[in-house]
Amino acid sequence: MQTLSRRRTQISAPSKLRAARSSTSTASQTALSRLAYQYTATTLCAASCFPIRATTNKSMTALDEFYRQFLVPGGAHCGSNSGGWPQTTLQTAIECVEEDVVPETLKGTDGIVTICRWPLRPPWSRKNFSCF
Repeated sequence: MQTLSRRRTQISAPSKLRAARSSTSTASQTALSRLAYQYTATTLCAASCFPIRATTNKSMTALDEFYRQFLVPGGAHCGSNSGGWPQTTLQTAIECVEEDVVPETLKGTDGIVTICRWPLRPPWSRKNFSCF
């Protein structure tokens, strides 16, 4: 419990708590302190209960067996954008289902030739984009 109480003073309160802070009444200050403590305890529990870094590689391998996500660099949702467009997405999906050919990348347009599967990114490497 000492760790939680020390960290409680270091955490910045979320926006809901900032509104309560403006009130000068003792009841508001007590409620604010309880909320800050609960927020801190929840945050610390989430960080310690789910060791993300230790399980990322195992979970990504398991996830790759049935799900792939491809993010288009510069792409926007439902509007015009400067990102490239995947050229053969439907054909790639058909090949994946019918012929069991699992894609590592997608072909793109507008100078972004390679669209990488998440979490990889396509940085420029001297001559072209490659997934890292």
